[in-house]
Amino acid sequence: MVKIIIALLPLILLTCCNGYNKIYTALNFAESIRRLNLSFGNIDTLPAVIGNFPNLRKLKLSDNKIKFLPPEIGKLSKLRKLYLNNNKIELLPPEIGELKSLEKLILSNNKLMMLPAEIGQLPGLKYLSAQNNRLNFLPSEIGNLSNLEFLNLKFNQLGNLPPEIGRLKNLTFLYLNNNKITALPAEIGMLENLKFFHIGKNYLEFLPIEIGDLYRLIELNVAESGTMLKVPESVCNLKYLEDFYVDYTALIPFCLQARRGHRFRIIIQ
Repeated sequence: MVKIIIALLPLILLTCCNGYNKIYTALNFAESIRRLNLSFGNIDTLPAVIGNFPNLRKLKLSDNKIKFLPPEIGKLSKLRKLYLNNNKIELLPPEIGELKSLEKLILSNNKLMMLPAEIGQLPGLKYLSAQNNRLNFLPSEIGNLSNLEFLNLKFNQLGNLPPEIGRLKNLTFLYLNNNKITALPAEIGMLENLKFFHIGKNYLEFLPIEIGDLYRLIELNVAESGTMLKVPESVCNLKYLEDFYVDYTALIPFCLQARRGHRFRIIIQ
């Protein structure tokens, strides 16, 4: 009978009650809970008992009214996926760095002005999305995320990037459009596995010559990233480049304009 109840628990939690009641109902089976969906639960204060699910792998807290996370969130040592998008979160607790098993962290559409240095203590993190926040800088510890593959920081207030960004050797997708970035560090060229790079709608005057070292790049979007943006000739070294998004004011080297290939195209936006 207990096994049947546990099997039906996800359905019970989906239909029975609001977010708070779901949490306390699930506590009766805390050891067995692997996934907990509290989205659209009308939660504004996440209770400390959220840390009482020792085997939790996936936690969805999307579309609530949460402003802060309790320190007990760090007790979820087996958590792999954490969804916090569409809340009102202003600050992440340092205990976020204790989630050593975390692989996916969604922070989009909140009110974050910074990411804590402890974000760099997540060795297994592969996917990080924090678009549509108020981030004005990145901690240098971001460079410790050696397994990170996807980083989305669109629609923030970033003015620059730390040089440690170049240590993200497994990064494949990097989205930085719609920020206030005035220059890219030379270390950007160290992202040897980067394939998709969007830096459009910023305040750049030029792209660093090291951009030409991103030899695996397939898609580069610099449209509206700066008036009369100077694109270095080193971009012509990107032999796998297929889609190059620019605006009418960009200064594109002739070697790129003259490139011929059935897969390569310059797209004016």
